Amino acid sequence: MNEVTEKFVKRLCIICFIVLLFCRILISILHNFFQLYILGTITSEILNFIVLFLAIFLFKNSEVIVYPLIGLIIVNIILLLVHLEPKEYYFKSPDSSNTLVAVERSRFFLTTVDFYEKKYLIFKKKIEDSSIDIDNDYKAFKLNDFSLTWLSDKEVDIYIPKGMPRHKVIKLD
Repeated sequence: MNEVTEKFVKRLCIICFIVLLFCRILISILHNFFQLYILGTITSEILNFIVLFLAIFLFKNSEVIVYPLIGLIIVNIILLLVHLEPKEYYFKSPDSSNTLVAVERSRFFLTTVDFYEKKYLIFKKKIEDSSIDIDNDYKAFKLNDFSLTWLSDKEVDIYIPKGMPRHKVIKLD
């Protein structure tokens, strides 16, 4: 690579690094202060991964920085593997004004379904006291073994018949 191309690539990487780092910080602020999560179950981990790889490229001459970054990449890969299991399911209200997001995840022999409301196109907000625990690692949403009825555009009735039957009415904002 000639010197002009190398400088251009380095500047492009710096710009991408700064923009992605800013996005990651903004996502963290939205999560911590407004309880808004980005849609998708591994979106944050992928963003972390890209930022860390760009950082390694930018600081490749500094061993003091590169080795901790490699450690963070390994930790991020482990987190990515752990978070591959959860799945998101989307349900629109009858007038399509609201979207309920169900995130089904299994840990050991318990499946937990957390419910969120889709907000601002790319975010979801957790609905308080809306989780459902299902015994024996049964994935009702994955197996499409549940009943979901919209009582209104802001209220959903969910029934899971298998195992210990679960019934919950969820109210959206």
